[in-house]
Amino acid sequence: MGIFYFNKRDLKERTIHEGYIGLKIEYRGIGIGTLARQYAIKHFAKTGYLKGISSRISLDNVASLKGNMKLGFEIKEKYWDKEENKERAYLECDLSQYR
Repeated sequence: MGIFYFNKRDLKERTIHEGYIGLKIEYRGIGIGTLARQYAIKHFAKTGYLKGISSRISLDNVASLKGNMKLGFEIKEKYWDKEENKERAYLECDLSQYR
């Protein structure tokens, strides 16, 4: 399951935010999540308006971070999330590489 939405920063920067990607435990690690996200990225790349996709990931979530980097996401900033008590990263994927 994937949830994408627009927040204020995304509207300003012409990106869409990848809010949640989830797979049942038994389906993790075999490429299904990557394929689903590739499909979503290619779909959003078809729009002439969007420049990219944004995401936020806890740095201790190595699997998600690795998957995002494989798809072309780059860390734009790191910050401390007081609510989660974790270091997190804000990432962006430039859609031009999928056009």
